[in-house]
Amino acid sequence: MKKKGLFYVSLFIYCFASAQVADKNLNIYTGYSIGSFSGKEMSNDDGFIYPYLYSNLTNLNGYSFKATYKIYPLFSFGLENGKMTGNNWSSENSKIYKDATVNLKSFSPVFQIHTRFKESGIFNRLKIY
Repeated sequence: MKKKGLFYVSLFIYCFASAQVADKNLNIYTGYSIGSFSGKEMSNDDGFIYPYLYSNLTNLNGYSFKATYKIYPLFSFGLENGKMTGNNWSSENSKIYKDATVNLKSFSPVFQIHTRFKESGIFNRLKIY
């Protein structure tokens, strides 16, 4: 239920909010992501066979929140916070990590280089993080 609420709040913000609500130099971003871990199910290390933790987690989803402030016409600085959760571990060959859950949390500074705003053109709003 918590995930559905976060999804609907993000959808509402995306559809009805403006990125420059507080100030023309302040941008606030929110996101929800779904993914998967890749890799082999099992490892063979000189005859010792064991399952991998990450590649056997079947669900990966999370959210992120980022705020940037334009300091100069071409540069913005900010902070990003995010959390990804991996769960539903399953392997046909082993039960060693049964019911395992992985929580990946991040908090980091953000530096953005962007082009100046133009009414039209291919490089109208190019942004590199």
